[in-house]
Amino acid sequence: MTARNRSFCAKVLRAGGCIRHGVGHVPPRQLLSMRFFYSLFDNGIISSDWHLRRKAGTRLFGFRSGRGGSGSSKNFRERLRSRHLTEWALGQLVIESDDHILDVGCGGGDALYVISRENPGGRCYGVDISEAALAASRRKNMASVKSGKMKFYKASVSHLPFDDQCLHTVIAIDTYQYWHHPERGLMEIRRVLQYGGTVLIALGTDVDKGKARESSAARRIPDGEELRRKLTEAGFCNVTVEVSGDRECAVAKKE
Repeated sequence: MTARNRSFCAKVLRAGGCIRHGVGHVPPRQLLSMRFFYSLFDNGIISSDWHLRRKAGTRLFGFRSGRGGSGSSKNFRERLRSRHLTEWALGQLVIESDDHILDVGCGGGDALYVISRENPGGRCYGVDISEAALAASRRKNMASVKSGKMKFYKASVSHLPFDDQCLHTVIAIDTYQYWHHPERGLMEIRRVLQYGGTVLIALGTDVDKGKARESSAARRIPDGEELRRKLTEAGFCNVTVEVSGDRECAVAKKE
């Protein structure tokens, strides 16, 4: 992107209300960095409103609906949605410095990356049924993997490769709706949790809800009360459910 085009984009974004104040000179490579773009709205420079973020992404990166691939506006929106859901969900969790934590359906490893920074003395584990997701998680958390602090396994929630009562916390962020056997998955999570351990299940209910409910009954997104009932039936107690807009999160204990 030339300096002239960057200047044009800045004018358009300011006119559209996307940029609230100037960011000064930005080198072309940094401007085209997805991480830098994240930092713009994380720090309030770009509006948190999705439509304005989409306009900014389109102007800066050329995202267009229908182009497909990882650079499409649809996939970009999903990444933003997933990131915001993860940050909100982890805010409901109390993490001790030496906890052993499992992420079920770890995807690209974003949640474990955040957790590992708050959990310097503990261990983190991720499971996923996708080899591509596991590879992405390892790349994201390469330093922790090399140090032995973080490990990843190809497995489903119904058959977790862990001993009984060996984990302090298990999280599942935006994956519950894809479990083929939710009841079995919750029982398996309870098996690997220590007594007093915590399970957190967070769901986004805005984008995938209709699609999930059309696919099969096993891939539907439950409301908060149904999620509370499922956890209680699986033997968990002290279930709390938080709902914020198009997000819901359930936290429960094994006693």
